Amino acid sequence: QTLISERSLGFLLGIAAMTSDASDKSFYALDLAALPDELFTPEVPLAKWLERCETAGAGGFPEGSLARVAPLETHVEFERIFGVALYMLGNVAPFLLPVFTVLLFCGWLIAKLFFGYLFILIAGECLYRQFYPQKQLKGPREAQYYYTERNTQKYTSMKFVWPKSLHYPACDSTPLIYCCVPHGAVPLGITAYPFYSKLFNSRLNHFTSAPIVLKLPLIG
Repeated sequence: QTLISERSLGFLLGIAAMTSDASDKSFYALDLAALPDELFTPEVPLAKWLERCETAGAGGFPEGSLARVAPLETHVEFERIFGVALYMLGNVAPFLLPVFTVLLFCGWLIAKLFFGYLFILIAGECLYRQFYPQKQLKGPREAQYYYTERNTQKYTSMKFVWPKSLHYPACDSTPLIYCCVPHGAVPLGITAYPFYSKLFNSRLNHFTSAPIVLKLPLIG
């Protein structure tokens, strides 16, 4: 007589349920961060991305399975340390630069520290681009594959999960509107523009914002 503990029995039943549900393919998941760089180009066909998808039945993915963190290259982490801070400063630069320029000529220490910090961030970003030259991107579709967006996907270990009702080619000829949660100071959670323009259909994705944002100097 073979005895099976309650925990082991539950585990085996869970595996059986997952196996039976998997054929349903009710949900799809793509690990954007783990996508090889050679596949992150506008020329790569969608099929190459879809074949890397994980699937789940109607019960969804097993608990904790989507919490895996993709390995992060050191140079990507280095670039994001400088790049995120530089991005945040860039958003407020039209308002800060005139003030700190005046303070600098007045000899204020805080202004010297500000411009010193800004110089370090710009130097760090330039150094990264020197050691990791980037391909020249042309047009709005290629621009969605900019290296800063790619590095953010890796930095946040981003994953996409969607139901079969959205899975290609269900929406191939359907215009889609994506609603994203407010992102706060830095849009780290939505910097996956090429995926919105490729995963569900080939329509070029255009992000929108409040009209007042478009009227701001420089960043508008």
